[in-house]
Amino acid sequence: MSTNTGILLGITLMVVTGCTGKYNPFTDENHFDTVFGYPPKAIAKFLDIEDQLTVDPDDLNKERRQIEEAVREVALDRAAQSPHHVVILADEGWHEGVIGIVAGRVRERYGKPAMIISMGPDGVGKGSARGIAGFRLGNAVIAAHQAGIIEGGGGHDMAAGFSVHVSQIAAFQA
Repeated sequence: MSTNTGILLGITLMVVTGCTGKYNPFTDENHFDTVFGYPPKAIAKFLDIEDQLTVDPDDLNKERRQIEEAVREVALDRAAQSPHHVVILADEGWHEGVIGIVAGRVRERYGKPAMIISMGPDGVGKGSARGIAGFRLGNAVIAAHQAGIIEGGGGHDMAAGFSVHVSQIAAFQA
């Protein structure tokens, strides 16, 4: 397979599957509306696969933004009431696809490390965390895992991911 064919195949897969994300560092927002600077619909038309798009990428982006906004509003309200040095918030209704973004927003607003957890129906939550300078977030997550408080996780000073059982969240906060 030539390099051009591989690139074309990769772009095709991104468009057909809806994986069309691009991070915009100037606005600090995640955008799912362009691939290499072109709208997914334009790439699909160019590749003559327009009829194979299963979803409208614009609709996906609007839906993601609505989900993010709903989770962010609740999380920011709850974080305002948290007396802890590390904000840990969990909810069954929070979509795990936006918890990292929300953790970043909580951290920005309150200047504290933030851990946002999307609880699953089995009582195990997937968490995403964002840190602040001077707090070794990844080390804290690894230490909690080694202590048996969380089920797994890892990261670095500024970001981490983990899984935790609902019965262990209070211990994790301590």
